[in-house]
Formats: sequence, C-alpha cells, structure tokens
Amino acid sequence: MFSLFAAKGQLGIDFGDSIKIAEFKDNHFKTAVYDKLSKEDLKEFSAQKVITAIGSDDVKVKFIPLATKLNDSELKEMVSLQFEADDLVIQYDIVDYLDKKYVIGLAVNKDIVQSKFDQIRDLKLKAKVIETEFHANLRFLYYQYPNLKDTVSLVDIGREKTDLIIAQQGELLFFRKVDFAGRQITERLAKINRISFSEAEKYKKSGVDKEELKIILEELRSQIYSSIDYFQSEYKGRVSKIFLTGGGSNFKGLKNYLEDQLGIEVESIEDSLFSLAKGLALREL
Repeated sequence: MFSLFAAKGQLGIDFGDSIKIAEFKDNHFKTAVYDKLSKEDLKEFSAQKVITAIGSDDVKVKFIPLATKLNDSELKEMVSLQFEADDLVIQYDIVDYLDKKYVIGLAVNKDIVQSKFDQIRDLKLKAKVIETEFHANLRFLYYQYPNLKDTVSLVDIGREKTDLIIAQQGELLFFRKVDFAGRQITERLAKINRISFSEAEKYKKSGVDKEELKIILEELRSQIYSSIDYFQSEYKGRVSKIFLTGGGSNFKGLKNYLEDQLGIEVESIEDSLFSLAKGLALREL
C-alpha cells in the first residue's frame, strides 16, 4: 500500500467530527477522543511524530488499464495525463490481480496537503505522513486479521459518506465513494417515524425493525451491491466477505440486513470508532 508521503511515526490523528488519537507503543494502543485538541491534551502521549489522513472527498482516484510494459518515467507521465489540474500531488500503484493489470492513480490538491501540515504544525508537532483514509482503514483491517487471504470489501460508513474498499492481502484493488452514510440513514428514520433527528439517533441504537431497515438502508444496499458487482464483472474476482467500520456502522440490524440482502458474510470490525486513528498509528511499524 502507498501513501502520499513516506516516513515513520507512531501517533495517528483522525480529524473528524470529533478528534480521535491513537498511539501504538509496546504492542498496545492508547486512545483518546476530543471535541477540540490542544497542546496540553497531547502531553498525555509520548510520540511527537504525527500521521494524519486526507478524506476521500479530497482524493481523485483513477483506474487506468495497463496494456503494455512502461518504465517509471512513462508510468508517471501516463498517470499525470489522467488528471487535468497542475496543482496536484499525484501518486500511483500498479495492481496485478488475476488476469488484470492496471494502475490506481491518486491525486490531491497541494493546498489541501499543505493545510494538513499546517494543522499539525500549529499543535507544535511534526507531520511525517499524510495518507488517504482508506489506506489507513485497510491497514487496521489487516492488523486485526493478519491471515486474511481472500478478496474482501471494507465498508467505512461515516457521517456524510461511505467508502467502499476492495482488497486482497493488504493490497488495494478497488475504491468507490458513496454519498450516503450515517446522517442520511438517521434522516430517513426520523422522517418515516415523524420524530426529531436526535430521537432517531437514539432509536437507531436501540434496534430498528426489518421493514424500517428496508426503507432506510435500500440506497446503501444498492450502492454496495452495484460496486461489488461492477468489480466482480470487470476484474473477474469474487468478494468473499464484507467488513464494516466507521461510526455510521454502529447500529443494530445493519450487519444482519446487509448479510441477508447481499448474500455475503458481513462482520463488524472491533473498535470501529478508532479504526482510522489506529490504522494511521500503525503505519510503517
């Protein structure tokens, strides 16, 4: 797996709706969550080198067929031509999966990358790595399941978006961002029950009946199904299992509903609230 910048570090910071921090030391994680983060809060942690992430909203992704063998210079030029703007940080990785060989190109606006460095610098820390959220989440998945061999999907359900990742043995094979996530699920639940958003959040955690699940999750189910179906048709692979992570995945009934509707085994990752921060903290250990 690749990142936008390569270096070593042990403190992963997830700047989301709340700020999640994970430090990996002596084979154990230390975690904390804050509404706002101050230099004083960081004294609880010993590491000074920081790894943080850029969300999929800010990452342009291209899947480029690779028909002929190219050298590094030719590959770089080919990938750069896929992105129109000049003010981008661009990286790529070559994927050789079954009978398909292709390139995954990633591009991020330079100003966004710089803003991440500035955010860490303001806390008097050193930002050593900035990578994509989906790579960090994938790293934590394989930390939890080191013997995972099959092609699997990791579905990260956040508040505003869902990242669908397909991978094999730690290698990213496919990615798609879906603009349907926790907030939209809660809004639909509030609407059909004629209750407030906050009441719907509480209701969601207590358990939703099957008929309501069909209504509020149909869009998510459809997006996951079509994404996996496209991957399997295009790349001739088979997704054997789905893993759920992200704050939006933590409500009763979701796992069983998706398993029944998709016909694929579904499992929720432990401690999904900190999966991104922990994945960042694990980088290059």
